Amino acid sequence: MTAQEKRKRQTKKPRNTRADINVMLAVYSLGHFFVDMCCCAAMLAFTRDSGYFAISLLIYNFCAFALQMPIGAIADHFGRTGGIAVFGCTLIAVSMVATPAPLVLAALLGIGNACYHIGGGVFALRADGNCTRLGIFVSPGAIGLFLGRFAVEVLEMSGISIMIATALTMILSSVMILLTEPISETYESVAPFPHGLNVSYPMYDFMACVCFFAVVCMRSFGGVSFNFAWRGTADALLSGALLAAAATFGKAVGGIVSDRIGMRASSSVTLVLASILLLLSNSMIPAVIGVAAFNMTMPMTLRATADICRGREGFSFGLLTFALFIGYLPTLFGASLPFGIYGNAAVSLLSMAIMAAGLEFTSKRIKTV
Repeated sequence: MTAQEKRKRQTKKPRNTRADINVMLAVYSLGHFFVDMCCCAAMLAFTRDSGYFAISLLIYNFCAFALQMPIGAIADHFGRTGGIAVFGCTLIAVSMVATPAPLVLAALLGIGNACYHIGGGVFALRADGNCTRLGIFVSPGAIGLFLGRFAVEVLEMSGISIMIATALTMILSSVMILLTEPISETYESVAPFPHGLNVSYPMYDFMACVCFFAVVCMRSFGGVSFNFAWRGTADALLSGALLAAAATFGKAVGGIVSDRIGMRASSSVTLVLASILLLLSNSMIPAVIGVAAFNMTMPMTLRATADICRGREGFSFGLLTFALFIGYLPTLFGASLPFGIYGNAAVSLLSMAIMAAGLEFTSKRIKTV
């Protein structure tokens, strides 16, 4: 049975209440936090001192981000995503037996991470036609990464402790998903195209997707290479916590703002604000707020791309995580933003211009009736 036929069958079932959907969203969001935390901790604990850390990190990022696109296409075909998310948790737990083999461990962790993100991401995209729930789902990852690093570098947890914690949290995440899976199974996608009747204009579709892909590439590159002079003198733990909190806050609030004032206005305002604050980013407070504003377009790009690729939410989610991987590659080869704070601001302004172009292309493919 195709995914389209399954969706037709789902329309005959009673629509879940908003409370049901919010329960499922909370489960996926908490699991997102656990998955990113465990993957980060395991990678640092078992590959950093192995002599293969660089290649392990490349393998992990490729599997975790680039492979979401084909995994998402598979999810679109079969329709259900809860099973894919549970499979991802299971793979992460099973990967703990591969800790003596860092390259195998990195691949298993990355694939498990990718499967989980597709499971939760597709659910969030299908929840409604807005950005709020999507922003809530994607936001906990930054905090999870920070706490995973905190567990290894500050708490100095032993390898066996990380193995046990990873297995237990992945089991917990799987159980939570399985307990709420009936919500996911009977869930009817109610995501109407927000501007009217969708009329197919392949070139506009393609150009819009290229623009949103480029915005995510720049967000990824900027996120790992922003120049903050104060980071060299500030407490590393404090600065890391503040930047992780800023990214989390920005992604969550970005979806809410987009739903309140519209995607076009919110993306322009937040990225202009980010560029101004990043010009002042030699100071900690403007830099932290600027990072939050810079990350606010994340749910917007995901939503806009999914609206173009309706019925292929898994593929569209994976397309933009592939952009995250592309944006990460320059730093792997030692590239960094030039011109200090001016480079920081320029990335934000360029993102705003390209985001505006993408939204303009989407407006040209709509005929309101």
